[in-house]
Amino acid sequence: MLVQAFPLEAYLRNLNNKLSDNLNAVQRSLVELQEGVKSCETLFTNVRQFLREQVLLELQESIAGGGGEMPEGFSTELLLPEFLRDPQTVAAEGSCASVGSLSGYDGGKVDSELRKMYSFKKKLDMERLERIRGREEREKKARQQSEEARKRLEQMCEGLELSQKQYMEELERLTLWLRPSPVEDDEDEAVSSGVGSAGRSEAGRDNRELQEVMRGAPLLVEFRRLILRDVMDRLGELKDEQSMTMGNIMASLKEEMRKELCRNLNGAADGRVGPEGGSRGEAVRRLKGFDQNYVQRGEVVATLQEKADRATVAQKADEVYVHDLEKRLLERMEDLEERMTIYEAERTEFRR
Repeated sequence: MLVQAFPLEAYLRNLNNKLSDNLNAVQRSLVELQEGVKSCETLFTNVRQFLREQVLLELQESIAGGGGEMPEGFSTELLLPEFLRDPQTVAAEGSCASVGSLSGYDGGKVDSELRKMYSFKKKLDMERLERIRGREEREKKARQQSEEARKRLEQMCEGLELSQKQYMEELERLTLWLRPSPVEDDEDEAVSSGVGSAGRSEAGRDNRELQEVMRGAPLLVEFRRLILRDVMDRLGELKDEQSMTMGNIMASLKEEMRKELCRNLNGAADGRVGPEGGSRGEAVRRLKGFDQNYVQRGEVVATLQEKADRATVAQKADEVYVHDLEKRLLERMEDLEERMTIYEAERTEFRR
């Protein structure tokens, strides 16, 4: 009986090829996974070494900061977690522990020492935390104080700038008040240097500015008021004197004219009529004009006496006011002198 084995051989050959390909793929995946495991193991080793070094440094800083002393023969490796300990150190300590146990070393004593070291480490950590909190509080308080001091300094600087600006404005006004009139100087300079219309316009502008400042200056306004009041008082006194003199002249003239009129009337009664007749009519006309246009001597005297009484009362009030004004002016001048001294010192310091 003949059997055709060619299809079976072909099938088995294909199956063998597929299995070979799958085995090759699995082998390649296994190699890749081994490389990944090696890289992860290397990374884990590096991370564990880094954490171990970091924890050891923190433990040493805590022990040094707390002022504690480690027992002799005790390693800080015992304080580390198991996954951070060095395998070689752990193996050496294990062998030492086994030898010690064989020689009669007690394991409970090791546990008590470990508990003591753990409590000591915890105490050091608490003290360190307290110091950190205290330092943070001090730093926070120092920052607040520095911020408040900075704000106060800024306010003081702003106040100084405002006061300096006010002082500079007052100094400029005083400089304009005390500076001589620029009109004559500008005219002399224009004549000597041949300055044209631009110089004259600038001189006129400066003159107008000076006139405006002088009109608005408080000291000059007060001085002008005092001068005007003094002039008005003097004019009033002069007017009163002139009125008194005029009244005396009018009274003497009227008396002479009455005497002349009486003499003329007596002459006419005696029958002597001469050239004085025309003068008599003229005298009567002039007397009527005086009576209509001028006041009597008694009225003038009463008016002058009333004015003198009012002037006495006003003079007393003016004397009190003038005394008060002089006092305030002296205080103002002292204040200005003090400010000028301060300005001079500031200018000298600024130039330095």
